[in-house]
Amino acid sequence: MGIVETSGYLQGTERALYGTLYLPDPSAESAGRALVLAEPFGEEKKCAYRLLVRLARACAAAGWPVLRVDVSGTGESGGLHEEATLEAWREDMGAAVRTVLNLPGVTGWCALGARFGSLLAAESAVEHEANALILLEPLLSGDDFLNDLERRQKIKDMMGGNRDAESAGECWQRGETADFGGFAVGSAFAEQVRELRLVEALGKLPEDTSLHIRRVSGSTKLPPAWKPLEQAAISSAGGSFEIVRDKPFWGQLEYYESDTVIDSVLQILVGLATTHADSAEHPAAMESAFASEACVMPEVLESPVSLEVEGAMVAGILSRPRESVSGSVGVVFVHGWSGNRSGPHGILTEFARRCATDGVPSLRFDFRGRGESAGEGLESTLPSMADDLLAAASLFAETAGVRRIVYVGMCSGGNVAIGSLKRLPLAEGLFLLSVYPFSDGDAFARDVHRTRHYASVYLRKALHGDTWRRLFQGDVSVRGVMNVLFGHFLKRGGNKRKEGEAQETAPASKTASPVAAESRKQESEAPKKHLANLRPNLPGVMVYGDVDPDAKAARAYYGSYVKEKALPIEFREIEGANHNFSSVSWKKTLGDWLVQFCTRIAEEQ
Repeated sequence: MGIVETSGYLQGTERALYGTLYLPDPSAESAGRALVLAEPFGEEKKCAYRLLVRLARACAAAGWPVLRVDVSGTGESGGLHEEATLEAWREDMGAAVRTVLNLPGVTGWCALGARFGSLLAAESAVEHEANALILLEPLLSGDDFLNDLERRQKIKDMMGGNRDAESAGECWQRGETADFGGFAVGSAFAEQVRELRLVEALGKLPEDTSLHIRRVSGSTKLPPAWKPLEQAAISSAGGSFEIVRDKPFWGQLEYYESDTVIDSVLQILVGLATTHADSAEHPAAMESAFASEACVMPEVLESPVSLEVEGAMVAGILSRPRESVSGSVGVVFVHGWSGNRSGPHGILTEFARRCATDGVPSLRFDFRGRGESAGEGLESTLPSMADDLLAAASLFAETAGVRRIVYVGMCSGGNVAIGSLKRLPLAEGLFLLSVYPFSDGDAFARDVHRTRHYASVYLRKALHGDTWRRLFQGDVSVRGVMNVLFGHFLKRGGNKRKEGEAQETAPASKTASPVAAESRKQESEAPKKHLANLRPNLPGVMVYGDVDPDAKAARAYYGSYVKEKALPIEFREIEGANHNFSSVSWKKTLGDWLVQFCTRIAEEQ
């Protein structure tokens, strides 16, 4: 039968907490203990998302019930990010622990935290007396966490030419939220987080709680600040400390897979299991653990849905207005190549809820090999994604009660939507964000242009004395700057597989890119055959950020075709915006435009 997994909203909680429960094969031997995952924060969570899903499935296959939960205001859970509090997140973790301890056959629990989630996991392990605590590349304190957010935001501001952007501290002093790449963080949350100290929390662990820490790094050298963590781990009952040689799974922009971290965790669990015969009653356990629908905002209901494509499960979320409406328009969201259904900084989830608030239902889903869907990530191709989109859109068309569908595509998701148009049901509008040309024919030239763009930005910054002051203070990462300038050249070839080449032996870690996955040789120029799917009676909006270095070429590519064919597609640009529109204000602008576009489509029937 294999492992059994289901998603829903935790029962008996004040807030709508979305989670996924992974249960071992009913016929297999159970570990006797369950595992609760505390995930990273913000974009680190997006980057680590697929690895943690794969980790949960591997642990369940090894006999461990596993629960992944989005704390309130994040992921698919209810609430607003800017209203999140540390106390609420502590309560959310407590609800997760109670959920697994109520599972049949579970006699104890273990916490696993990754990055910022390590701080939450450590506190939960103390409060709820975990049998073991596993930490993956933990952040050492709340101050480290906030300082890291600020450094990253300064780099984003530098890339956008916004050298006068206010610091987070200035925003918090006025009692306002700070914008970290599209994630709003309130002053109360920041004040609470500053109190977190990992070493102090570890010192409060019960004596019989084993501590296992894994530093994930390409270097074997341990920073001095990590020495107390190492000592705490090896001094605990049955604890361990190791350096896992791997790339930072929380910071990979392309789709990235590695079994190294997963294997390390599985080795830890072998010694933690209290093996006994299985007594789990899966249907009853899942029914008692989850509600199938929740009110995630005052006027918005959401429910997990799943469908099957070529024998593999595709996971999604249906959003709809709380009050039933006879709406004529619905939305299907199509995420990008390396992402998941929430989109970067939760942009697609926010769009879905904004649409539902205005009476427009929607579906967002994970492609196979992405997010919570089944399938192998490295086997994904643009054609396979097109099949997933068709299946998801067909389900939505049959169940949502709409007569017209607007397809919202992000980056490669826009390419999938355009390429699938002839097969997509009820397609009456396109709303596309940062969509590149199809199978860019001159990838090297694009990389040269990208380097030239970023170099000009950094040159302007170098002329300001403030930049040098920040450099000497350590606020500017030279390594990060070099990676932005030349990283795409260094990754060329290593991340792409040529047409017809078989990968005979799988490396320990692997990356995949949409160009390679399209499985056809690049032509001398970006092909336009897929643009023939665009039709004169299909209105659309294409939006780019003027700081996206590839926006100019993409607009020229699509714009020339739209002009030649006199298509009803409008191009818009957001000043200062990057490729992912990583700002709270940019998200709001896009949300307004999307709702206005859906209203227009409804009125044109």
